[in-house]
Amino acid sequence: MNTTAVVPVGLTSADSGFSVRAKLRAKFIPWASNVVDTQRRGTQLIEIICAQSNPRVAAGDVIALHVAGACGGPLGTWRRYTVAGADLTTFRVVGHLASTGPGSVLLGRCVAGDSLVSRGPERGITLEPGTRWLLIGDESAVGAIEALLGPAHEHGGTTANAFVVTENDHGNEAVGLSANGSLTEACNWLDQNHRQTSGKPIMTGVAVIGSHALIQTVADHVKLIGISTIRRRVYWRAGRKGME
Repeated sequence: MNTTAVVPVGLTSADSGFSVRAKLRAKFIPWASNVVDTQRRGTQLIEIICAQSNPRVAAGDVIALHVAGACGGPLGTWRRYTVAGADLTTFRVVGHLASTGPGSVLLGRCVAGDSLVSRGPERGITLEPGTRWLLIGDESAVGAIEALLGPAHEHGGTTANAFVVTENDHGNEAVGLSANGSLTEACNWLDQNHRQTSGKPIMTGVAVIGSHALIQTVADHVKLIGISTIRRRVYWRAGRKGME
């Protein structure tokens, strides 16, 4: 699937008079990065490792991949992914391959040497140092959850428990996180752990990432038990274009 991308030259932060408006425009200028390696994680997840490009991305950033033509999609088809991890030379994203959408098809075909066209980065969900969170997401959120559980947050004193909600057993085989299973289990854990015996809240909030249906269900439950802070990131929703 080797492709050649024509990437316009964009502005950089070193440009004279670099304005907020120019920064926003720069997020929509396509850029290319080469695939260094791909790794299957179980039967439904794939990790794509790419060389850092310009702009450089960090764990937790959200980028949009150009997936047009992967399975007959229109020219302007993009899918958004959170950077699961990054260093000085590479970054990685994690894709869910359970659907026949263009993002799944593109990532499933990737091999070392391919060139991926991207836009962004945008800022993803962040967790402040010294706070405690429950992270809930479906399979499309694995990369985002891994970024939130990364070393930077551990060093900052942040505590986070994570549930990857999956309807199939492949969640356990592929995700090295602190919990898996069902949405019921995640909500039960929250019910049991969000308050101390004194009744005072000990959870800073809940971050939920994935489909619109999952986010709405979690948001309703969180409000019911009295947690006021919830952070959301939608990755796909039935009938909505541009999200995986």
